[in-house]
Amino acid sequence: MRTAAGIVILCLLFFAVACDDSSTNSRGAVAITSCTAPDAPTLTYLQEIALGAEFGTSADRVVKWDKDLRIIVDGSPSAADLAALATVVSELNGLLGGSIQLSVVTSSANVTIYFGAESSFIGYEPNYISGNSGFFWLTWTSYVVGTATVLISTDVDDTAGAHLVREELTQILGLMNDSPTFSDSIFQS
Repeated sequence: MRTAAGIVILCLLFFAVACDDSSTNSRGAVAITSCTAPDAPTLTYLQEIALGAEFGTSADRVVKWDKDLRIIVDGSPSAADLAALATVVSELNGLLGGSIQLSVVTSSANVTIYFGAESSFIGYEPNYISGNSGFFWLTWTSYVVGTATVLISTDVDDTAGAHLVREELTQILGLMNDSPTFSDSIFQS
């Protein structure tokens, strides 16, 4: 249930408005016809998770992708890791409504997800901050994300590994910060 609640919160906050749709485009993206403003607590939470970053240079605006995420897998993922990745990609694609799509590819990636021992992370991503079982690093220009590196520890059990895949892939969409506000959120610090 925690997973579903986190993803629902992600969707609500990412769009930060309640909207009605009237049509969809050829990719299935919804054409919005009317919206209502979110309440103050929702906006406060959105600011907590979307403005700034857990590590590195903070953005004063939301950063986002303007193209599909093409994910290549590196390292030594277990079967459970790959299953978690497939599940999260499918769930996020359903929630994103066709605005962008995530896919696992074997070449021409703009996202690399590395599964390995936490001790190997610093050699894989120089910006890695020690002590994190899951970590991501984005590059962006003018608030548009260009590439992402995701690190997932294989030193944790399958349940924790699946959680890390979900959290880090969700956060690379642009909601880069953790928050203590909701204990059942994917953004829980």
